[in-house]
Amino acid sequence: MGDLKQRAADLWPLGWGGLALVAVIGCARPGSVPATRAPEVPLEVWVDASALAGGDGSQATPWRELRPALAAPAVVHLRSGLYEGPFTVGKGSRLVGHGVVVLFVEGPGVVLEATDARLEEVQVQGGDVGLVATGHVSLAAVTFSGQRQVAVSVRGQLDAERLSLDGSISGTVGLEVRPTATATVRQSRATGGFQKAVRSEGRLVVSAFDSKGPATAIHATAGEVTLTGLTAEGGRGPGVFLAQTKASVQDTTVRRHEYGILTREAALTGSQLTVERTARAALGLNGGTSSLDHLTVSAPGDLAGVQVLGGSATLSTVVIRGAVGTGVFSRAAELTLRTVDIDGVSKDVSGGKETNGDAVEVRGGKLNATALELTRAAGTGILATVGAVVELDGIHCVEPGIACLLAERGADVRAKAVRVDRPVQAAFAVPDEASLELEFPVVAPIPAMWLYAECSAGAQVWLTLSPDEKLPERMSPCVRRLGKKHQH
Repeated sequence: MGDLKQRAADLWPLGWGGLALVAVIGCARPGSVPATRAPEVPLEVWVDASALAGGDGSQATPWRELRPALAAPAVVHLRSGLYEGPFTVGKGSRLVGHGVVVLFVEGPGVVLEATDARLEEVQVQGGDVGLVATGHVSLAAVTFSGQRQVAVSVRGQLDAERLSLDGSISGTVGLEVRPTATATVRQSRATGGFQKAVRSEGRLVVSAFDSKGPATAIHATAGEVTLTGLTAEGGRGPGVFLAQTKASVQDTTVRRHEYGILTREAALTGSQLTVERTARAALGLNGGTSSLDHLTVSAPGDLAGVQVLGGSATLSTVVIRGAVGTGVFSRAAELTLRTVDIDGVSKDVSGGKETNGDAVEVRGGKLNATALELTRAAGTGILATVGAVVELDGIHCVEPGIACLLAERGADVRAKAVRVDRPVQAAFAVPDEASLELEFPVVAPIPAMWLYAECSAGAQVWLTLSPDEKLPERMSPCVRRLGKKHQH
């Protein structure tokens, strides 16, 4: 210590810079420089089911059995052949098929259990379950077929592209997403006799998915669902079924299913939807909330083009062609229609008795509609009944079979800017205790029965007419001209 003080005193004439240099030198400790660890290169091994025994796993002399290759994390290259499981693919492993690679089990059980692994270009056949995925599992160009219960069961996080699900055994499930699990599926397909191509209770994101044959393409009963670019065709159940689910459906086409989309207490948003030739309704919205735009419906089944039972729904930019029975049916719901074109609604004769034929039927609840084009409805353009409250603005009816607007059984209808062209019977009708308020209606040509109102049954009508609108000389006593029931 004394030597150090003397050394500092000797250097004092050098100033603080010299002292600082000495301090640095005095504090330095000799030691080795830490070595930089080289990044680990994944082990690569090769397996060939037709190879001779005794290989070392190299590309030149591959193993014949797959199990030794799965003992540690590795990139495992599989050449064409049959590999009998079951197998467990652990964390960090990657299976890559070259040629036709089939992983299978005879009888029950699980073919593959994978955790934090990746599979590419392989086929998985047989078993009760093809793959149980935990952790983060990735699939690329993997085909599943012949499973007795479920092809792929997701219990962690799945990321799949070019996935192929073949329901060679009917009544099974292609992909299931368990509660709290997540699956993202891109550019994939499902065929055959699946009861449900995809069943989800977790979080599901699907894009560019093609389902041909499964009874239902997407079946979700919890969690969240995002669908983009789905095509579902030829199933005996609903193309998409959503219950207690938050869902977004975009750019989706459903053909020849029971329903296009069927919901129960779901929160649904959607755009660019096409539904064709369903057995029942194109859309069956039961409770919950729905907001859909750019919907095209062709030849829906015997229920309706769109059926709304309870809850609330907003439908914008809708085209419905060739409906049977009803174009849009609403019961005890809050329905909003914006820019809707319904053409050619025929009566339903499936029960041996002609019924309906209405473009829009509202039973109870509320309807707010703007810009409706209703053409050639065998029944009415809009039927309001069972206490429905209806507000209309900008309605055009062409050749309605019974009437453009019909209010009955306690309904309250207020309509502005209604035009009726070539009505077959009446332009407007109130056959019993209901009320109808019309502002500036236009009817051409004027039919023999411009307005039918059954005053003795409690009908009430208020008319606000333009100066040049001509009406028949005789009108029912319960029709009040140039007046309004409601003060605005």
